[in-house]
Amino acid sequence: MVYTRRLAALGIVPVFIVLALVYNFTVPLFEGADEAAHFLHINYWANHWRLPDLRHLSEPSHEGSQPPLYYFAGALLTSWVDRSDFTQVYQPNIDPDLLLLNGMVTNPTPADKTFPPSGAALAVRIVRTFSTLLGGLTILMVYLTATRTLYATRLFGQTNRAGKSIALLASALLAFNPKFIHMSSTVSNDIAVASASAVALWLSVCIATNSGRSPYWLSLACGAAVGIATLCKYNGLASAIPALAAIIGSALYNNATPGKRARYAIAHGATFLAGFLVTCGWLFIHNTAQYGHPLAWAQVEHANAWLQRTTPLTGDQMMARIPYLLRSYWGNFGYGIQFPASVDTVYSIALAGSVIGFILTYIRRRIPARMVLLLLSIAASILAFTTWMRDFSGTENSRLLSPIFVPLSILAATGLIGWLPQRPGALGATALGLAAFVFAAATPLTIFAYGYAQPTYLSAEQIARLPTSGRVQFDNGIELLHATLSTNRISSNAEVRVSLYWRANQPMSQNYHLVIDARDDRDHTIDQINGLPFGGRLPTTRWTAGGVFQDDYTLHISVTEQTLVRIFVGWVEHRPPQPPAPVRGSAAVSAQIGLLKVRGTPPPEKKPGTAFSSSFGDAAQLEGYQLTGDRLTLYWRSKGQPARNYTVFIHGQDAQGTPVAQLDQPFSYPATVWDKGEQIVEVYDVPNLSAAHSIRLGLYDPVTLLRVPALNAQGIAWKDDIVVLK
Repeated sequence: MVYTRRLAALGIVPVFIVLALVYNFTVPLFEGADEAAHFLHINYWANHWRLPDLRHLSEPSHEGSQPPLYYFAGALLTSWVDRSDFTQVYQPNIDPDLLLLNGMVTNPTPADKTFPPSGAALAVRIVRTFSTLLGGLTILMVYLTATRTLYATRLFGQTNRAGKSIALLASALLAFNPKFIHMSSTVSNDIAVASASAVALWLSVCIATNSGRSPYWLSLACGAAVGIATLCKYNGLASAIPALAAIIGSALYNNATPGKRARYAIAHGATFLAGFLVTCGWLFIHNTAQYGHPLAWAQVEHANAWLQRTTPLTGDQMMARIPYLLRSYWGNFGYGIQFPASVDTVYSIALAGSVIGFILTYIRRRIPARMVLLLLSIAASILAFTTWMRDFSGTENSRLLSPIFVPLSILAATGLIGWLPQRPGALGATALGLAAFVFAAATPLTIFAYGYAQPTYLSAEQIARLPTSGRVQFDNGIELLHATLSTNRISSNAEVRVSLYWRANQPMSQNYHLVIDARDDRDHTIDQINGLPFGGRLPTTRWTAGGVFQDDYTLHISVTEQTLVRIFVGWVEHRPPQPPAPVRGSAAVSAQIGLLKVRGTPPPEKKPGTAFSSSFGDAAQLEGYQLTGDRLTLYWRSKGQPARNYTVFIHGQDAQGTPVAQLDQPFSYPATVWDKGEQIVEVYDVPNLSAAHSIRLGLYDPVTLLRVPALNAQGIAWKDDIVVLK
């Protein structure tokens, strides 16, 4: 059974590599976090083979302030590739509302769609694959660390068996964490520091489990691993905390005299320090000589000055960011690319379950003392991170806490296994691991496919099937061919899908923001979307002239009372002050594209001044009226949900039957949103109606001009379907 679990753990790695390669080719070039900046640092090394001058970072980018190991390795792997087409492959987005970092993603034939890749695209693919291999190493370290931490411990009443199941599950939780796969499939030193810190943590656990009999080479290797982590990213220094704790703990558990324990701790501490300084001491010396600080901290802060907060975060403000940090532990793959709330809920429940399970396991005294090293590793990384998040914006992302992924996966697996019976075996771990795999495998097919999707232009046949009525042209050359709502009735606090069909009638030289405005019957904005079209992924300058595409959005209608919501669309220039593009031939800056009824709390019903009963087909029942001067108020009762809006005609005649007043007016509360049994009160101001001897009215279809059949209270048809009020 032990060998079966080991094979299963080893089998997780190739599955992870396959998933990471899928992510590699699903995520467009340079859409990883700061991926272009990281690649520029690699490119600098490939061109110059020397440390950049941190006082002049225009060429390697702001990431040039990072330690060099990951970038040096990337340069070794890609220096033979012709990267001169970088500026054609990467064109940085100039619009902050574009949910893509690389504007070339919207090119009809982007470089990342060409296979086999060449030039800068090939170099990026190579470094991304290097990141994947580092991710695979990290997963192996999870299994080894978990096994070593829990080995020969009577965890859950079992010796070794439960520990192996936890190790297997921990490996799966990390390997199939979508965020970790994403980190392992893009160009970033976050995965490098994660893997090096994982090695350092494993060596730390090895030292702790030797209980005073640890060989010196182990401390030397651990120090070197911490040094390598530091050479990848400065937060790798945090991995020294569990390492030193392991050395001290190993000395304390030694049965020797206090003097020998002290000598053991000092000797191994010195050996650890030697390994650390041999690997990264030269960088500290260089930084101190050049910049007056071992980490060149002033230069690091200057390189990131554009992110520096005007006012550092308070403790309460940092606590308020914890939920977002937690969500980014499994999601948040790029600018605007993240899981929907439903998926976040599933992961949050699993995380909460693991925390509760871990606490219960601890209460049952089934947690080995050496697991404190994992907690120390997490605490040290968080401490290093919070000082950075306090002063710099854009840091609320767990990728900056990448060293915690390994210990947190082990702790989470321990908590989840804690819910299982006394003899869990590998069955529970396998089931949970498969569930994690399903989410990870589905992510490229769903989240990435949608987040990075580009429009498919409609064929001539599809365009011909679109209605020709209701089309709107704007002065910027954009035409709205058709618009639909997913429904015209919703409950309180619900969503509605808006589908728009756009065409640029000319090449677009200007970027415009689309404005979708949802307004209630008091003309108050309920929800508004303002950004680049196609969900922020297609600037108008990238539109194909003459092409028609479908553009979908979701409006969140948060009201509780019954109301009518009118949906408007318009365009404004993306540059301040964002002047609008009017509707062609009109002074209007937007066009109404739909009407939506919110079935909230209905208004109180009103009683007519004069009761009167007549029926109009399947549409409505007239229940009464009230006449005040030239104002006629009609009280209607809906008999169903009419498919079209009707027009009311009102005729006033004198005693001789000569017309003296007339009005044709559609229902202001459109019949298309009526519900069966609903009261509709409509007011009509008819000039000279007060002079009329009799008032006649009816309904007709404004399209066909056919009148709606009218019956009196006894069910007898009115002549010519005209109701006579008086």
